[in-house]
Order: sequence, then C-alpha cells, then structure tokens
Amino acid sequence: MASIILIEDERPIRIALERGLTSVGHKVRCAANGQEGLDMYQATAADLVITDIVMPVMDGLEAIQAILALDPQATIIAMSGSSSGSTGYDYLTAARKFGAARTLPKPTGVRVLREIIEELLAAKPETSTA
Repeated sequence: MASIILIEDERPIRIALERGLTSVGHKVRCAANGQEGLDMYQATAADLVITDIVMPVMDGLEAIQAILALDPQATIIAMSGSSSGSTGYDYLTAARKFGAARTLPKPTGVRVLREIIEELLAAKPETSTA
C-alpha cells in the first residue's frame, strides 16, 4: 500500500484517520501541525500527504506550498472543517489554488478518504512502497 503523512492538529480525528488508513495496509506517519508534517516529508517523502488547513504553528496552506516547493510532484489532499462563513475566506478553494490534488470538507468518513486515496494513487505513474 502507500506511505502517507497525515497532518491533523485534532488528536481524536488524527487517531481515527490513522487507524482507518492503517487497517487497510497504508503506512501512516502523523503530525500535529504543518511544520511537523513538512519536517517528516523532508526527512522521508511520502506517496501522499493529507493535511488539515486550520492549525497552529504552520497551517495547511503553508504546508501545501512548502511541500510542493520541495517536490512539485507531491500528491496532497486538503481537508477543512472551517467554512468561509464568518471570515469570507474559502480554505478549500485556496488549497486547490495552492496545488492540493483534492479537497474535502470535514468531517469526512474514512471510507470516502480511502476511496479518494486509491483513486489518486492509481493515477500516479509510479507508487513507492516506502
């Protein structure tokens, strides 16, 4: 299966997604913010990155830009539970503009996420087994 970096600041969500992805054979490394995720990617790239957007230290939009600057071929899924309502800012649209391959509103079920991961990995020319 795939090597995945999961960047999510909310511990219960991070644990649930990690369990759901490892249960089908993915190797998942978890980070609590964008900087930790970027550091992980710099140490050892992954087949796929899943990132929340609104987080402390380094947000997901900054992480997307930094990871793609390191590796323009990186495949990134961005998720956010924040809507554009009060701020007028649409985080998921911004994530697409910054290069996320897919965006998902939170909460998103693990089953849906696994299907999207399979679809994205199948579209990649070569998937490592890191």
